[in-house]
Amino acid sequence: AESRVAPADAGAATTDASSDAVAPPGQMNTMASSTLDRIRHHIERIVRTLPLLPGQFARVRAETMADMSSKGSAAVLLLIAIFIAAGLALTWATYKLTRPFRLWIIAQPKDTPIGRAKKIGGRALYSSLLIVSFALGSAGAFMLFDWPMLIREIVLTFLMAAVFTWGVRTYVAALLVPSFMHVESAVEVRALPITNETADHWSYWLSRIVGVFAFFAAAFILLPGLGIDRDGMMVLFLGADFVLLFLWLLAVWRRPRMRRDDGHGHTAATWLLTAYFVALFVERIAGLYTW
Repeated sequence: AESRVAPADAGAATTDASSDAVAPPGQMNTMASSTLDRIRHHIERIVRTLPLLPGQFARVRAETMADMSSKGSAAVLLLIAIFIAAGLALTWATYKLTRPFRLWIIAQPKDTPIGRAKKIGGRALYSSLLIVSFALGSAGAFMLFDWPMLIREIVLTFLMAAVFTWGVRTYVAALLVPSFMHVESAVEVRALPITNETADHWSYWLSRIVGVFAFFAAAFILLPGLGIDRDGMMVLFLGADFVLLFLWLLAVWRRPRMRRDDGHGHTAATWLLTAYFVALFVERIAGLYTW
């Protein structure tokens, strides 16, 4: 009896093994189907949410106006501008007070590795001083006063975005040494081996792209607490992604050619970067990855 049962068990095991061997294609079809369903569901959420956004923004306006009735939105914008101006004023004072340090940086030799390292390190330290001055003059001064909770949160969030933008701009300038700094032999003291045209281009575009990104980030930090739901934020993220995609493509397509480039490499790199950024945006629309 035992000998008769063993072959049957062996046959059943063989049948199970063969069915397991056939399973992966079915699993692959299931994965592909679930991915397509996920994309379709995500796009449907976007379409459903778009008509609802005006009502959500109306709630945001009502809530902010209720808390800022004594100030008004124009007053809040004026407060942000005043404290940014205070940060710039303290930065200017730091610029004047640190003249000996700037002269020391200029005096370092640019023909030796140690001299170049001192120049780059000195510019990085000097940039850090300017960033701290701007932060203390803007956000620090704002913290000295007592404000209503919502006004405090809005103004402080956008001031932090301004500090972040200023910091990136300052470090980029220290790294690329663009033409507006009026540095002699900038190509030789620059941290990266690039031309003046390339340094000017990326100094201009990186500062603006980071500024737009920081503005969106500050707004997206505040909006969920003011009445924008999860689906509404998803649609707003896509709008911000489109604006940033547009700016990156402008920066890529307008960048100067390398002097030793015959044109083919520049064009190929431009199209590759374009395809990469567009693919990332399409993935965001499809919901294949989220922030």
